[in-house]
Amino acid sequence: MTYGHGWETEQIIALYKDLVPQESKDDLIQRTVSTITDDQSGHIQTGIHGTKWMFLELTNLGYTKVALDALLQDTYPSFAYMIKSGATTIWESWYAYKDNVLSRNHQALCSFTDWCYKALAGINLAEGSTGFDEIEFYPRVTEVKHRLTSVSSSIRTYKGEVASNWQIFSASESIPICAEAYFGDNLELTCENGGYISDIQFADYGFPFGYCGNYQHGGCTGINITSIVSSACTGKAKCTVPVYVDLSIKPSTCKSDLLQWTELGMKTKLVVQATGCTMPIYKHSVTVPLSSTGRVWVPLIESYDVIREGGVIVWKDKQFVPGVLGVNSAVLQNGHVVFSIGSGNYDFALYLP
Repeated sequence: MTYGHGWETEQIIALYKDLVPQESKDDLIQRTVSTITDDQSGHIQTGIHGTKWMFLELTNLGYTKVALDALLQDTYPSFAYMIKSGATTIWESWYAYKDNVLSRNHQALCSFTDWCYKALAGINLAEGSTGFDEIEFYPRVTEVKHRLTSVSSSIRTYKGEVASNWQIFSASESIPICAEAYFGDNLELTCENGGYISDIQFADYGFPFGYCGNYQHGGCTGINITSIVSSACTGKAKCTVPVYVDLSIKPSTCKSDLLQWTELGMKTKLVVQATGCTMPIYKHSVTVPLSSTGRVWVPLIESYDVIREGGVIVWKDKQFVPGVLGVNSAVLQNGHVVFSIGSGNYDFALYLP
């Protein structure tokens, strides 16, 4: 089944308006997509009436990748081809460069920008919502990450600014960090790259020796030092451990050694080696205006399945972790964790377990 003359616009509008009988829909979808990817080498040839619906419906049907590839084509007919031909504004038609009658500064093909806000930035009205009462932040990240690694967008509404900014990072690496501090000082561990401390590999108070990556216990060791440091540092980007509170030397094993070493001017010290400082693979920051609510779709990429908001875990072990003000609930849906949130600014980030 085809509609009209079989042109792209006629087919895509029929699909968008749900005019196609169910038994014919899959066939028409496949032929429409094939026309773009195979017959037209990834280009679209719609005009003023069909361009908007082509991009939107390709995403509705699960073909955002095809839509993005078409948008980024740089051979005729395409937007980038206009730029390569010297355009500084969008033309009235794909072939305006051939015809001086047609405008070279025209809104006819600009309707694709609606799709950029909705599919790329992910700013959508929730189904049944009006006036930005509820906002659906659903960028199609997994479908566009082959060409895009970040998108930043905002719009002004009568309620205030709505913003959506996401970024994909390269695979995270765990970076060891070490610190030392003598009695009376503070030991500080800091993830300089913005990650979080995940584990304390080594911690000792007394006379430990060695170097970062190869620390060893000395003749005197502290009591429950690893537990003390873990409690203060694990899950944080930065922590401080005072080297004079809740730290003690094992009394029975090294009293004499301790006396000899202190007489020689040696000070007891705290040494810590931690792992973590792992950067997220994905971050999504959103702004929800006052008196509005939102839903944020965070994709589960590869084996990354721990999600933090503002540094605090809100999703772990396939379950919502309550405790962050404004983050009200979360459910697993279509390979995403969908958070329900109130008004405010939020920063969601996806980490390894």
